[in-house]
Amino acid sequence: MQKKPVFYWHIHHDVLYEALTEPLEERLKYIKQYKPKHEQELRLRLIAPMQGRLPERLSKAQLEWDKTNVEWVKTLAEWEKVRAEWTKAQADRDKASTDRDKVRAEWKETSAEYRKTWAEWSKVVAEWDKVRAEYDKALAKWSKASAKWKKASAAYRKASADWSKAWDEWSTALVEYRKRWIEYDAVWDECKDEVEALHEIECPNCPWDGYTIFRYLEL
Repeated sequence: MQKKPVFYWHIHHDVLYEALTEPLEERLKYIKQYKPKHEQELRLRLIAPMQGRLPERLSKAQLEWDKTNVEWVKTLAEWEKVRAEWTKAQADRDKASTDRDKVRAEWKETSAEYRKTWAEWSKVVAEWDKVRAEYDKALAKWSKASAKWKKASAAYRKASADWSKAWDEWSTALVEYRKRWIEYDAVWDECKDEVEALHEIECPNCPWDGYTIFRYLEL
């Protein structure tokens, strides 16, 4: 059997009357603890049980409203809980958004630095490619010149060997020549008079003067 509601006047300052939904002591305690001091005396004095009876149709409507109000309060509590979670989620989102914007700013700065570095690197690579091409070209020339130098060196060594051999042969021939000249000169000295006498007989009126057949007039 449903307990008959007890109505009170002015439980809340903006409600004329209402049924108790909690022990009266809890409401009085709440007013003394949380309401402004200058309001407490009036609030406590005006709260009083309703002595008369409400019209039947109003009482019935009141009970339906009170029942609905209980559900509404429950729903409100749930809504406030969800709202608190939503507020927290919103705060988390705002913080995340701030962090994202900060990271984005850092990313943009880093990206700009990256693009700058990439441009410089690309320029360096292009310069390196150019220098490398010149180096390869110079290396090819050096390799070609080196091959020619090796060939020339081989020819030089052969020519040096040939020259050395020819020098040795010439030196040997010179020694022999000098030896034979000395021998000839000695025999000439011994036979000179006989040869000149024979010459006078066989070449009369010859201009030979002992050195040449050409005579030079004295000026």
